[in-house]
Amino acid sequence: MDLSATEADMVFQKVQAILRGLDIQHPTQQSDPGMLRWTLHKSLDRNPNSGNIMVGVLIKELEKAEQEDNLHYIIPLLHTLMYAITKAAYISDELYERVYVFCKKILTLPKPYCTIGLDYAQRLKTEKKVPGFSYQKMVVLEQNLKRDLNHHQDKVLLFLDPALISEAVCNTLLRETQASQMSHSPVSCMTYVITNCIQASLGKDCNIELLQQVLKDKSAEEVEIWFQEVLLVVERGEQESAGTRQRHSERLQEIYKKVISPQEEPGMSKLQRIPLPSPKFSVHLWTDDDQLCNGVISF
Repeated sequence: MDLSATEADMVFQKVQAILRGLDIQHPTQQSDPGMLRWTLHKSLDRNPNSGNIMVGVLIKELEKAEQEDNLHYIIPLLHTLMYAITKAAYISDELYERVYVFCKKILTLPKPYCTIGLDYAQRLKTEKKVPGFSYQKMVVLEQNLKRDLNHHQDKVLLFLDPALISEAVCNTLLRETQASQMSHSPVSCMTYVITNCIQASLGKDCNIELLQQVLKDKSAEEVEIWFQEVLLVVERGEQESAGTRQRHSERLQEIYKKVISPQEEPGMSKLQRIPLPSPKFSVHLWTDDDQLCNGVISF
């Protein structure tokens, strides 16, 4: 069995475990679905090449769930799939289109399926034209990378219900996010946005490993200049009604060549892991309903 077949089988088994958890009615009897989805997404960190495989398995299960009227699978799997697209190093045009078609198809279902389907269909339309758009938007907002007065920032409040979330999940989540927050500076986050946008668009038609090294050797001011260049290209691609993935990729190809210049003509490289930095967030134990309102007001 080749590596891609082995990876596909591992992803399939993890997705089936998630589905089995969704089929169990009593919450005390099921394995933790949050932990299952977390371990599934972590496999993208171990193998950046698995993005297409994971999205392919998830969309196949979603199509099957819709055909067999297993509607309780749709929202958890769709959220999992969209986060996988955000984290994936590269997604093919074919898979983008397949997910987009599915999201449009569930518009005929009652709420909340049609509402979520509409939101994700709109996002997929942009993501297909501007690969890496969801990643770029998330990191820029959560890390406040634009730093201008008119730009809003996403802030995350995490309320944990000790009656529903196990202590193991809470501790793992806190360790993971705290370690991640400490290891990512604004400059490193700008570098992630640059490399993710270029890799998501060009795939293996570029040497991301070389690009990462070149950016690492540049000053913070130089990195920010290239970061702003990439943001302009992404914003332009998003706003163009007649824009295409090819046109967007050509613009990023120009930036890529400028950044690595005057290096020798680079060879191709494997898809590289690009971290998705954790947002800065406030953690609260949710013991009564008033905490939610008070937490939002005081944040």
